[in-house]
Amino acid sequence: MREIKFKYYYKNKHTKEIISKIRDIETIEDTEFEIINLENEHLELLDRCQYTGLKDKNGKEIYEGDIVKGVFEFEYEIDEDLWKTARENIMGEVVFQFGCFGVLFEDDCFKSLYEAILSKIEVIGNIYENPELLEENND
Repeated sequence: MREIKFKYYYKNKHTKEIISKIRDIETIEDTEFEIINLENEHLELLDRCQYTGLKDKNGKEIYEGDIVKGVFEFEYEIDEDLWKTARENIMGEVVFQFGCFGVLFEDDCFKSLYEAILSKIEVIGNIYENPELLEENND
């Protein structure tokens, strides 16, 4: 059975510090009120990001909202011919779209993680703690 986990991102309203906490589904079901108690006057819930069930080349779990970098293969059809190309060192945000987890790139191109070469992908940050990574990529 697939592990169901969520990474919760909170922002401290006073210090602006970003805090993350990972919970599996059993913990969520057993301690549902703990989450509500964390959302007190000091912490603001930013997002809940689901675990994709996949790991990067370093064995790190991949969650929605993660920023990944690596080699991705793309297929293009030109004049009824199918062309394949690999783009190296490109980065994007892990999202859930079209019924699956994938990477959304700066040009709005979407690539399913299930088609990706996981041995060549690395989690380098996330959109909450490292938004500058995507901003630099768009420059």
